Amino acid sequence: MKIAFFGFFLFYQQVDKQVPKCYNISEYINNLMRRKGFMFKNKKQTLGVILWIAVIAEIVVIFVFSGMDKGMSDKMSSPMSDTAHDFIARHIVTDLDERPKKEQDAFEQKICIFVRKTAHLFEYALLGALFLLRFRLYGTSVFRASMYSSCVCALVAVSDEYHQTFVDGRCGCPEDVLVDFAGIAGGILICVSIVCFIGALKKKKAKKELPAGG
Repeated sequence: MKIAFFGFFLFYQQVDKQVPKCYNISEYINNLMRRKGFMFKNKKQTLGVILWIAVIAEIVVIFVFSGMDKGMSDKMSSPMSDTAHDFIARHIVTDLDERPKKEQDAFEQKICIFVRKTAHLFEYALLGALFLLRFRLYGTSVFRASMYSSCVCALVAVSDEYHQTFVDGRCGCPEDVLVDFAGIAGGILICVSIVCFIGALKKKKAKKELPAGG
């Protein structure tokens, strides 16, 4: 344990020497890559590479989870399902333990389905947001970036469900595609709102600084 802590301390000391020189992670990575021989023209290009890596990683995660057989998938979602079940039993349906066993099993199955659908929702919300940010880096308008992101993410969602038809105990479900579409739309909408809000703040700040500059 002491050795691990000491190793972490040395690593922190090395990183701490570099990070204060640039307060933005994309600039820091850009400088690091240049020292290693990977040349990027500017911070925008560096951020673009980071976003592509994030997009590919998210797609890989989606397909890895959908490639698990039913037993492994149930095992992965079981901790979250148990947590949700305990919370609902304590605070919402307080008499759940007193109900018939059949009714308890049916309720537990509904919770499991809810957890799975929620996971789908968040996976594709993140994917939609990442694609939107990546397309925006090309200078694409918010509307076009939203359309492009929706189309690409929809293609990933359909491919993912088709992929599940080849996995033991799994099947492609049209309802899951609809849940994925809802996640994509939600992620893009939230990201667009943040982008527009930041853009409005920048314009407001520029207008305030204009008279002083003149």
